[in-house]
Amino acid sequence: MKKITIGFLLSLFLSLVTAVTNPVLAANPNFSTTLSIVYNVSQSGQTRVTHKIGLTNKSPALYAKQYGIKVSSPNITNVTVTSNGAALTPEVVNTDNQTSIGITFPDEVVGEGKTRLIEVSYLHPDAVVISGKVLEVLVPKLGTPDEYDSYDVSITTPSEFDLPTRVTPADFETQDNGGSITTYFSPQNGESVTALFGQQQIFDLKLRYHLENDSTNTGLAQIALPPDTAFQKINYQTLEPQPVSLEVDGDGNWIATYEVPPQTKTTVTALAKVLISLQPSSSFPSSSNIALYLRSQEFWETNSSEISQLASQLITPRAIHDHIVKTLSYNYAYLENKTPRLGALNTLAHPDQAACQEFTDSFIAIARAAQIPTRRLTGYAYTQNNQLRPTSLDQDILHAWPEYFDTQSQQWLPIDPTWENTTGGVNYFDQFDLNHIVFAINGLSSTTPYPAGSYKNSQKNTKDVEVTFASDFPETEAYFELKRQPIKVSLPGNNRLSVTNKTGLAWYNVQLSLDAGQLENIQTSALAPIPVILPYQTITLKVPLHSSQVSINLQTPVQLRLSYAVDNRNLTQQNTNQNHDRPETQTFQLQPISLSIGPSYLITLTHPYSLIAMGVGCTIITLGAGSLLVFRQRRQRPLRRKS
Repeated sequence: MKKITIGFLLSLFLSLVTAVTNPVLAANPNFSTTLSIVYNVSQSGQTRVTHKIGLTNKSPALYAKQYGIKVSSPNITNVTVTSNGAALTPEVVNTDNQTSIGITFPDEVVGEGKTRLIEVSYLHPDAVVISGKVLEVLVPKLGTPDEYDSYDVSITTPSEFDLPTRVTPADFETQDNGGSITTYFSPQNGESVTALFGQQQIFDLKLRYHLENDSTNTGLAQIALPPDTAFQKINYQTLEPQPVSLEVDGDGNWIATYEVPPQTKTTVTALAKVLISLQPSSSFPSSSNIALYLRSQEFWETNSSEISQLASQLITPRAIHDHIVKTLSYNYAYLENKTPRLGALNTLAHPDQAACQEFTDSFIAIARAAQIPTRRLTGYAYTQNNQLRPTSLDQDILHAWPEYFDTQSQQWLPIDPTWENTTGGVNYFDQFDLNHIVFAINGLSSTTPYPAGSYKNSQKNTKDVEVTFASDFPETEAYFELKRQPIKVSLPGNNRLSVTNKTGLAWYNVQLSLDAGQLENIQTSALAPIPVILPYQTITLKVPLHSSQVSINLQTPVQLRLSYAVDNRNLTQQNTNQNHDRPETQTFQLQPISLSIGPSYLITLTHPYSLIAMGVGCTIITLGAGSLLVFRQRRQRPLRRKS
């Protein structure tokens, strides 16, 4: 009889090396191997991982003497091993990026069809992420799935986290054990398993923006406030000082403009709550001009021959994503050295020098060259392990990730190829998480606007981004303040109205309506829906009012009642616990406001076409009068000579 040493390498979690590594020994024709991985998660998140390995002899002359496992994490502890129920003492070696577990069997399991049952168990601090009220279990794909005749995974979690809300792969079963829930998987080809328990995540934000004006004149400074997205809702509690104006740019960023006096420094402080949802909001407006997100930009060199060639081969977002994950290697030295941003072309030439922005830039450039609209998101990403899920932008440990426009769903879909690479294959393409907060969107430009955390004090190294978990997202009713604005030169019936959002939420599809009471035949053409009104923003509207009612005193302003309806679907879908009874739209009554009403004929007289017609008419009359005068002068002069 012969003894044989067998070593299998399980790529369970990434440390500092590549995600998928080769086995010590390929699939052995002399043994049939089964693998079950069991995750037992405690209420605090402590996780014991157990590998149940069945090693069956296919030959009567060979038996296993040794077995080895390598786990790509240096942090596992409390390792125990049994073989056919008998406890063994393993040889455990921790290195910088992995843990090796060696097993020597003191007995012999001999004979064709004989099976040795091995259990290797250990505590794994990086197997589970508990963030706020959300539990996330991540089982990366097997490095060498062909070694196993069967493979399954089971995850047991406390009942307080309820059933999983998003799972990959989609084929799974659950069992309620009374106090715990077990979720069972049979992954195909050793694919990764991700189970997310929780519908939404809520964070508290505290952001500081340092604005400086060294000139002798008053200057204007603009900052990007974290905006709403299809998956993110912002409720600002404080924004001090208030900006001069607040507008939405072409990418959907919220741009606040401030006046900074000469030779002064101003710090803007924003306190906000952020609600992150798994499901996109149906009422959030999508981009109108998607073609703009195909353009070549600095760091996104879509016109280069190298990128064009890749784009001709990788024609889907998934193919591009998988190529980026497989090709690039994360450069952890970036966390210390803060190397310059390479851009897509330089990254492809130096694939081992990538950080999150290089993963993002490479995806965007290739996707745009393949005619897939893409853009960059920058912001905060919660991580418990900066080796597994690194964040590496220069300021305040920020992160970058791409999103692409899916034509089928008509939605921007975020992905994170960086973290799929660094976690050893956890699926961040089909299933995003609840840990990414968008601070700024870069699409029309590859560099601006800059996210919160980038507006630093030139004389101090300050901590300007503080993020903590929150327990609730406050219930907020829409509240607008309307005022009549004075007009220097105005005809009766021409009104200017300011609408100010007095809340820290953005409201979408706001519809103003007028109630003239007993007055009849009131005509207005200016109360079109407001697509969005941002927190604390003031919008000015022109409101022409006219009437054919003869009895109206055109010189006296008339008291009219106004109401506004707001679209609540953005809140309803993202905060189901608090807003399940809220209707899709709500209507609010305002106090009466004085507006002037003009005669109906002014509508015709002040219409642009009427003004053009009157202008043309005046020109014709002027020219005609001039020609008549010249004609008369020419006729009169000969008569005078005759006389």
